Amino acid sequence: MLDDKVLSMLKASSDLNNNLLINKKCHKNWLIGGEALSIPEASTILGIKQEVAYHLVNKEFIEVIDAGRLGRFISKEALANFRRDYRFAHQLWNDRSISPRNLIRILKELGIEPVSGPTVDGGRQYLYRALDS
Repeated sequence: MLDDKVLSMLKASSDLNNNLLINKKCHKNWLIGGEALSIPEASTILGIKQEVAYHLVNKEFIEVIDAGRLGRFISKEALANFRRDYRFAHQLWNDRSISPRNLIRILKELGIEPVSGPTVDGGRQYLYRALDS
C-alpha cells in the first residue's frame, strides 16, 4: 500500500512492475523524506552559486544523501552543521567592514588559513572553519 505522498498512475498493462509511475519529487520524498534539499535549493539558502555548492559537496564540507539515480540531497541538519562550522570570506568581510582581499591577508598573517578556496583546492570562494565551533 502506498502512502499519500506518492502520486501514481496506472497504465493499461496488468503487470504491476510496469503499471506504477511515480513522480520524481514524490519518489524522493518517499525514499529520503521531505526534509532533504537538492544541491541547487541548498545553494539558494546559503546565498552562493550552484557551482560553489557542488564544490563544497564534492570536497565533503557538506554531507549529502546519495539517492542513486535520483541524485544527491542535503538534509536540513547537514546544512545547519555546515552553517555552524564554516564561514565564507565574504561573510567575515561583511562583519568587519574591510575589503575581502585585506581580510584574507590579515587572517593569513594571524595564521588562520582557509580550508577551501582558489589557492587551496581550486574552489571559487575562500572558506574558513568557524572559530567558535
